[in-house]
Amino acid sequence: MALGFLNGGGGNSANFQTPAGENLPHYPKEALKKWNELPEEERRKVKEPNLNPPRLPEGGLAVRVYMRPLKRAAGGTLGTITDQDIRDNPTDYPKWVIDRSEKRFPVNIYAEPMGDILWLTREEVASLVPAEPRAGATFPVPDPVRKRIVRMHLKNGTQGWLGYWKREYVRSDEMTLRVEQAAPTVRMTLSGAVLVSDQADPAQSKSGYEAKLTGVLEVDPAKKAFVRFDILALGDHWGPPGEFTRPGRTPLGVAFELTRGDLMMDQAYPFALYFPGKKEYFGQDKR
Repeated sequence: MALGFLNGGGGNSANFQTPAGENLPHYPKEALKKWNELPEEERRKVKEPNLNPPRLPEGGLAVRVYMRPLKRAAGGTLGTITDQDIRDNPTDYPKWVIDRSEKRFPVNIYAEPMGDILWLTREEVASLVPAEPRAGATFPVPDPVRKRIVRMHLKNGTQGWLGYWKREYVRSDEMTLRVEQAAPTVRMTLSGAVLVSDQADPAQSKSGYEAKLTGVLEVDPAKKAFVRFDILALGDHWGPPGEFTRPGRTPLGVAFELTRGDLMMDQAYPFALYFPGKKEYFGQDKR
């Protein structure tokens, strides 16, 4: 059975087809039932796809990324968006109820985290670890790592299209690492702030993200590997204009953690390798 996924979040659904191109019911159980009713000869026409997915660079590091829209509660505290929030506030969450029966899609489909993967090369991983770590020492996150995190991963992909930020949209991107412990493991804290805006004047922009970053990174010298890579970006996101976009500036969180090999998403590759592409993702395309 062929499965075509048209859009990850926005209500466009999975499309099941026979080898002849006949559309099957959208509900998986119904589609599977009809598939099993097809003659075996017809089912055997499916050919194994010739897949050649991107591979993590040798010696590189894979990090999980989670994007999640949030809400401000009384007193300005941040919280998760509930099903009832969406049902009761259609102005704040426009068209988020895409299936009123809630049989095909849960009402909070846009409020759930969207996953992605960050890849770093061997050289980039090494650049994050001081040659002679000393408690209290500080240094900026190297440019290639910082730019990739901001442009390719600090975004709102929960509405079905992950996208990326153009270089000229990044107005400021400060990230600093501080060595808190030099042995037996090297533990560093990360702090920073970013501003991304499609206009030089953020007040006039239609799309952007302004956030503070905090994190803890830890390296085990004996293993020559990161054992912790926790980063959290919290701030206000806005735009781009669209029928599902929340009005005004609304809180968005983006969290990073090491892959462990225990989740299916750990086998995935960064969406940005598909668009805008490998050269842009790894900073080889200077356009």
